[in-house]
Amino acid sequence: RRVLFRSAAGTTVMKETRGFAIYDIKLDATTPQTEHTHDVPTVAVIVSGNITNQGSNGEEPYAVKASWVFIPAAQSHTMVTTSPDTHIVEIEVR
Repeated sequence: RRVLFRSAAGTTVMKETRGFAIYDIKLDATTPQTEHTHDVPTVAVIVSGNITNQGSNGEEPYAVKASWVFIPAAQSHTMVTTSPDTHIVEIEVR
């Protein structure tokens, strides 16, 4: 099962191949959060700004202290900006 994030808030597909997909996410006051599920392992790279991330398995929201976060396959997650503008690039490894 493949889920595309074309309708996820603040998200645009940048590149998609058989080996990977790259999503560009921009969060701000108008779109402060996005929630979605990746079918495969994904790395979210924070280009600018700050976020909290929360997984679907009862995980408490946590401030992302590093410049990236790993999202396991099949885990829904919610990213919320904690700064005026946040830019994130997510890379799915297929």
